[in-house]
Amino acid sequence: MARISTYDKDQVIQGTDKVIGTDGVTGETLNYEIADLALTISEENTYVENITENASVWNLEHNLGRFPVVQVVDTAGSVVIGDIQYVDQNNITITFSAPFQGTAYLN
Repeated sequence: MARISTYDKDQVIQGTDKVIGTDGVTGETLNYEIADLALTISEENTYVENITENASVWNLEHNLGRFPVVQVVDTAGSVVIGDIQYVDQNNITITFSAPFQGTAYLN
């Protein structure tokens, strides 16, 4: 891997800034733009489900292969707290005290 001995410093991270990384398949050292990394991470690691019928139990099959962070928002945009149960690495059940509609964000 290349050794960096000097570089210009700034205090602002921009989408066009680059980071050095190693391709996990080829082992090649590459420059990656921050914006491209952020897009890849958000697309591959996020699951969103809209619940359009009132329900107090939400069973979500997210297929992320891990135990994601969960945030639930109702149709008014308020965060709602429920009892989150991780069934396995691809499924969760969220139980609420009353039925409602909203969106679950998992990442």
